[in-house]
Amino acid sequence: MKVALLGPLVKDKITVDRATSVRIGGIPYYQAIALKSLGSDASVFATYAPEDDAWIRRHFKNIEVAHIPAERTIEFERMYSSANPDACVSVETRYAKNNIGPSPELINRLNSFDYVIFGPLFHDNISPALFASVKKEKNILGNFGMFTYPASGGLVWKNPENLLHIAPYLSYIFLDDREIMFVAQKKSIDEAVKFLQTKTNATIVVTRGSRGSIVFSDGGRFVAPAFPPKKICDSTGAGDTYAAAFVRALKLYKNSASQGTFAAMAATMKLERRGAFGGEVRDVLSRLAERGIVLS
Repeated sequence: MKVALLGPLVKDKITVDRATSVRIGGIPYYQAIALKSLGSDASVFATYAPEDDAWIRRHFKNIEVAHIPAERTIEFERMYSSANPDACVSVETRYAKNNIGPSPELINRLNSFDYVIFGPLFHDNISPALFASVKKEKNILGNFGMFTYPASGGLVWKNPENLLHIAPYLSYIFLDDREIMFVAQKKSIDEAVKFLQTKTNATIVVTRGSRGSIVFSDGGRFVAPAFPPKKICDSTGAGDTYAAAFVRALKLYKNSASQGTFAAMAATMKLERRGAFGGEVRDVLSRLAERGIVLS
C-alpha cells in the first residue's frame, strides 16, 4: 500500500498539564509515521521553511519527504489537560502562508499512489484545484483545515462551503462531530451526514473522542467503540492516528466495522505514548484480543 500525504509540517509547543515540549507536528507527520509503523509505504509532500529542512528530515526515518518551500514554518502552541484529552484547552498560532498548488509534476506523482491524504491546517494550504486534478478514488480528507482561518493568534472556523466545494472529489472524509455539524450547519451528526451525502458519495467517518466513532458507508451506519487507554501521555495526533490506521485497515478488512474498530484501538494506543504512533498491526490486534475482539 503506497500512500501520499500532503500539507504543512509545523513546529508544535505542546503543554500537557505543566509539562511542555517543542516538537514536530502537522497531519502529514503523525499520519506518515503511523502508516509506516503499520506496514504501509508513506511519502510526504510538505510545506515548511527551507532552514528547517534538516530538522524536519530527522523525524522521517525511511520516509520520503518532498519539500515544497514556504517563506516560514507554521507554529502552534497547544495546551491540553490529562483530565479531558478529547479537547485542546487552548491554541495559539503563528500563521504563515504555506500553499501546495496543482503542478503537473505533482499531479503525476500523486496519481501513482494507492491513496492520497490531504492534510491542510488552514483554508489556503492546498489549492482546491489539486483535489479536482487527482483521481477521485484516491482522495482522502482527514480534518478541519479547509474551513480554518487564523485570527488574532488563534483559529476560527468559517466558510464551510470550502469543504463542500471539494467534497465531490473525495472518497473518504474524516471529521469529528463538531466539525461535521459546522460544515453542514446541522444540529445532529445524522442530519449533518445526510446533508453531506447530497454533495458526495464518499465514505464519511465521524470521530467522537471517548464516545467512539461512526462510519457511514454504502448506505450503512457502523458504530465503532472507543477503548479506554491504560494511561494518557499525549493526545496530540490521536485523531490523525485514527485516520491513518483506518486507511491501513482498508487493505486488511473489507467491512467498515472492522476498519473503524482497528483505527479506534490504534488511536487509544497513541494516547499512551508521547509523539507519533509507533505500533505494528500485530500490536493493535493483540490489544483488541485482550478485550476479546477478533476482526474479520
